[in-house]
Amino acid sequence: MIVLGGIAALETANPDLELPFCGGYVDAEDGAGSEGLEPRVYETPYVTVTDDYLVKGLSMEQGVALASAPVVTSQWYKDLQAAGEDSAEFGEYDRALLEGDLLQYVKKFADDEAALRKAFESGWTYMMTADRYGEFNKNACAGIATPTLEEDASGGAVAKTSLGGIVVAGLLALI
Repeated sequence: MIVLGGIAALETANPDLELPFCGGYVDAEDGAGSEGLEPRVYETPYVTVTDDYLVKGLSMEQGVALASAPVVTSQWYKDLQAAGEDSAEFGEYDRALLEGDLLQYVKKFADDEAALRKAFESGWTYMMTADRYGEFNKNACAGIATPTLEEDASGGAVAKTSLGGIVVAGLLALI
């Protein structure tokens, strides 16, 4: 439900964003297996951020794209650039994106919203399905775009493309 809720929130805040969902993931109730997964903190925010992306298996481009969530727009990157490295308007890990190899992606996303959305969707999907294994060494979510089916006029199953309404309806049903 957490992943589905995250997707619904992102799609609601960003109507042009379409994120696939693969249901069935269940976390351990006691948190077992999460030991050692907390972010490592280094002397500089830049090293901390780049290490975090590498540990997660993200490309630098995907990591920089994910930084703008929950509102995925070029304006966030324009505002970050305008604020600069010494601004208190953004946190130290956001400002680290203005350094080294990460700056090229900040500039790219400030100018190209389509590239931002593509990298964001790729990074988000990777993060939400990276540890979903079916058969040996095959991701169980490969090729799955949505877990929700509805019937068409003939009674056949048709995949839904937007999750926002589904989640809202489901949450309202719980209240």
